[in-house]
Amino acid sequence: MIANFFKQSKPIVFLILGIALSLLFYLKIILSNTFSVNSENIPVIVLNHIVLVVSFVLFELSIKHYEIQTGHSLVSLFFVLFSSLIVPNIGFSHELSGFLILSLGIIRLLSMTKNVEKNLRIYEAVLLIAIASLFYKPFILCLVLVLVASLLFSAPKWRYFIIPFLSISTVIIFVESYYLITYDSVVGFYFFIPKIEYSIEEYYSKLNPILTIFWLISCLICIYQIFSVKRIRSLYHRNMASFFLIFLILALLSMGFKSSTLSGLWVMSIWPFCIYLGDFISRIKKRLWLQIGFWFFVLGPISIYFLTL
Repeated sequence: MIANFFKQSKPIVFLILGIALSLLFYLKIILSNTFSVNSENIPVIVLNHIVLVVSFVLFELSIKHYEIQTGHSLVSLFFVLFSSLIVPNIGFSHELSGFLILSLGIIRLLSMTKNVEKNLRIYEAVLLIAIASLFYKPFILCLVLVLVASLLFSAPKWRYFIIPFLSISTVIIFVESYYLITYDSVVGFYFFIPKIEYSIEEYYSKLNPILTIFWLISCLICIYQIFSVKRIRSLYHRNMASFFLIFLILALLSMGFKSSTLSGLWVMSIWPFCIYLGDFISRIKKRLWLQIGFWFFVLGPISIYFLTL
């Protein structure tokens, strides 16, 4: 019954999910032992709540506007559930702010499917992704998606490969100007580039086994559904599937950086996960398997959410 409720796309479902997202956010704030709520950090908490809600609204509107997934609300449900996993210390994480800016960059890339102002779209996307990487450095890998989008969603032109350098130069100039004015010094090249992780022991120490196993299961099903889409759907949806497959691969590669975190891995995976896990569940025909798949991806995040409080 509950699975069928989310297999429809109505405003009431979106409203309920928005309320649930806010409840999960503030419940984590109240029950978490990592920090206390006081007059000093309340503005930060409220700001992060706004950032999370805006990210949710942008995701929902983009999925519908670009017709990536329509006719059901499972993608939005999974966004709400998975968002409870992306930031362990959700009240004070820079990854959440970076996620919103990264999402804006992804939306700019998706807009290249429309034949309007593609030069500007590329400039804006690179600019936003570069800014997002200042909050969480492994986001810099998502610049690869600019090349992917240029090849998939348009006929490549030589200027498409020059515009990204202009965007990156813009970000560097503003950052260097800020440090020069504020600290009377400039930052080096390595400030913008994440360091490769050399220590295997340190790498494994980052991983939460339960969260990692759940990510791997989600990843395998997501990849399966992406290739299913690439076999039977229209060219438009096949290109979208290729775009989000590269996105997921970049998320995995991001764990090779020293500044990477498990929550950052989830941040970079949440778009492809929500889209194609939602698509996978919505296309299950047998009622029993539908219920099993639905409740696995509902109870899994909720269980991990309470275990990590």
